[in-house]
Amino acid sequence: MPAPFLERLSERPLLGDGAMGTMLYARGVPLDACFDVFNVNDPKIVQAIHAEYIQAGADWIETNTFGANRFKLAVHGLGARVRDINLRGAVVERPEDGPQSVGPSGVADGNAAVLAADDGVEAEPCLVVLRRQLAHLFEQPDVGRVMVVFAHSP
Repeated sequence: MPAPFLERLSERPLLGDGAMGTMLYARGVPLDACFDVFNVNDPKIVQAIHAEYIQAGADWIETNTFGANRFKLAVHGLGARVRDINLRGAVVERPEDGPQSVGPSGVADGNAAVLAADDGVEAEPCLVVLRRQLAHLFEQPDVGRVMVVFAHSP
């Protein structure tokens, strides 16, 4: 039996949500803030934004985990909280079959081994960092994944 999301998708095109970061910024969150940590520190604001998208007609809602990888979280001193932030993002109230979001690493050269200076962990290739983020998200079964903007142009 196909998942409800796939059943609906077979019937018609589905409308997704918009940009979580833009909505948080509109609520006064600074652009340089870590949007993903709101899954832990203030999940109600994430839930409210999800509810607004659903009320506006969105058929599916992504998790608030676009930048929840070690490199991007380390900038905010949160590099060691990748699992916690991703797991919380996966369970913040939203439609159960909405996809999970994984954004780019935030590192200019995605093939380079990079040391995220603030997290005290050895250098790793970006692919390893993104795989770790996905592994945490895959702890939530039967949910789609959305990989966004992985090409780099000069």
